[in-house]
Amino acid sequence: MLTTSPGTFIALGLAGSVLAQSHITAEEDSTALLPCLFEEPIPAGEMITWERISANESTEQILVFDEKATPYIGNVAWVGDLSRGDASVLVSPVRHVDAGQYSCGTFFSNVQTKTITLSVTSKVTMLMPGPSTIVAGVALMVIVVGVTYLLMSRRRRSRSRSSRGRKFHQLEPPASPDGLLLSREATESPRQ
Repeated sequence: MLTTSPGTFIALGLAGSVLAQSHITAEEDSTALLPCLFEEPIPAGEMITWERISANESTEQILVFDEKATPYIGNVAWVGDLSRGDASVLVSPVRHVDAGQYSCGTFFSNVQTKTITLSVTSKVTMLMPGPSTIVAGVALMVIVVGVTYLLMSRRRRSRSRSSRGRKFHQLEPPASPDGLLLSREATESPRQ
């Protein structure tokens, strides 16, 4: 019995088995290895095909390797080693149009194929703040703190003025009948 890690597919055939991950995720502009491994070495001169399977199930050959072919087509490069049973290819740089299903296969003894899905994620770019951004951020923070301080100071002053004004108003002597204000001395009777 064969055991594998999750995502690994094994197809048993008369000549051995095809081992390959069934799902690969790569970031845009990176490099993706599409593995296709056989349990046994692949005889010299044997033909390996890599095809892209479109949404309508039609196939497009993207690479054929028979030790005489060009090992690089478009952004797909042969990186396998038949003597080790490796028929892997490299996609570099990975583009969003490269996302989809791929099939690797050989025809020695019997047909053995494996389907691999390539998912492409968007490139994540992190903007690092430069010196001018940091200076602008600090200046903005100083302005906000300064304006807040000024507003709070004015509010305190206006509250203390209004409360003082009420106290003075309450301490003023009453007006005389003819509308004139009298001083305390004038309103107090002389003591003898």
